[in-house]
Amino acid sequence: PPPATIDVKIASTPSGATLLRDGKPFGKTPFTGTLPQGDGEVTLVVKLAGYKDGKMVLRPDAPIDTSIKLEKKRAGGRPTGRPAGDDRDESVNPFAY
Repeated sequence: PPPATIDVKIASTPSGATLLRDGKPFGKTPFTGTLPQGDGEVTLVVKLAGYKDGKMVLRPDAPIDTSIKLEKKRAGGRPTGRPAGDDRDESVNPFAY
């Protein structure tokens, strides 16, 4: 007989993230599929451009219906308070008495 499988539903916020299992594409969210029952722990990495990678550890011993909220990546660098290209010398104040 074929091995027993369990139903798996995975959603992400935002949707459209790629699910990776052992570094290989497993599907996209929202995902509906199956895993072999009793397959031990299954680790999935959830990737979406502009967001930090998420990680899920599933235990396929019962149907799974889960979701993950991805955290936005911060823009690179720290803000300086001045626009780029603003090279004024603030050490001289011509209006000081």
